[in-house]
Amino acid sequence: MIRQRATDKQNWLVRRVAVEQLGHKDEPANRDLLLKVLRTDHEFHVLEKAFHAARRLFGRDSLEPHVALVQHEQATYWLEQTDALGEDVLKAVTERGDVLRILDVFPRCTPEIQEALEASLLSRATIPAKDALAALAGTNAGTIRLAARLLGRAGSGDAATTASLAAALAKLLAVWDGRRKKYGTDQEQAALAPVADALRAVAWAACRLGATGRVAELALSRTDDPLFRPVRHDLVRSLAASEPSEAVLAAMDALARGTDPVVREVAAAVLSRHDPARAAALLDSLASDRPSFTRLVAGRELPAAAAFVRTAAAQVHTQSVALPAVVAAKDVAVLAAVAKDRKKPEAARLGAIEGLGVMAAPPAEAVLAEVGAADGDDEDVRKAAWRALRRSKRARHAGGATA
Repeated sequence: MIRQRATDKQNWLVRRVAVEQLGHKDEPANRDLLLKVLRTDHEFHVLEKAFHAARRLFGRDSLEPHVALVQHEQATYWLEQTDALGEDVLKAVTERGDVLRILDVFPRCTPEIQEALEASLLSRATIPAKDALAALAGTNAGTIRLAARLLGRAGSGDAATTASLAAALAKLLAVWDGRRKKYGTDQEQAALAPVADALRAVAWAACRLGATGRVAELALSRTDDPLFRPVRHDLVRSLAASEPSEAVLAAMDALARGTDPVVREVAAAVLSRHDPARAAALLDSLASDRPSFTRLVAGRELPAAAAFVRTAAAQVHTQSVALPAVVAAKDVAVLAAVAKDRKKPEAARLGAIEGLGVMAAPPAEAVLAEVGAADGDDEDVRKAAWRALRRSKRARHAGGATA
């Protein structure tokens, strides 16, 4: 009869008295009902009595009442009432809670509570890998994301872990594909967001632990899915931060030749650092993509790059890409040849003149003066040379005064 009164939805005063009485009779049915009240009741006075009654039955050292209360849909508000509850419930769970138990209740908590639980687990000195592996096999995207982050942080890259991460990737991709077909356009973003976050976390953990093969395959897939594009960007960044295996370098080579400019830039940087042969083969194809080309020639020395840059500096459609490298090297001879050649297109000559002016070096100024004073040359070219010469001298003098 008391348990029946404890579920009286019409009278919270009766519920409050009834749940308090349940705390004086220790039996399984009373324990279960008190935990249910802590998870679902919407009257704080009832929750307060239920919390103290549950603590009486479970014992002062048990966290079962605390774990039940953090699952409440309004837990963020209720847990602030520390005076009435007698302690900081969330703090007790985050500091003393069992990892596997937290992972079990994690998907049933609100985002605010999940954030606190996740931060507490990630800050622990040691993480039981077997608990994280068990959670990784679940179906909730939030729990999978947290488990992957824990495994990546733990750094245990054994065969069982890498196999579990690969299985989690496959499972999440199946969920992604299913939701892409099921939901309408307006629902897609909200429905796919948890899956996307989980995919990012699992891919990051896999790359961190050396299991990059499946992630490399995934980064090359779904190129025509606009909603998958942000996920691909993060997958490629995770691959870029991993050890450069052959699978990773081959994937980066293919990605650098793709249509996504963000991905091309990251891939070019990886190849420049770790695979000069592949990087050199990309010089021509990336000559019209300045950010990617800059990354390509910014790593270790590429013997083919210098020759390509000298040739590209004389071409109108590639000059803007090549000029920064020529100016940085202060290669006056390359730009002087273009600036003086009256057979070159005017746009190419003007670009070379601007590059010489930016160098702010006496040899470049001598070339500018020569072009500016050349009789019979195009008037616009000569004027541009004099303007560039004045800017170069001002810049050089300003630099000397500052020094």
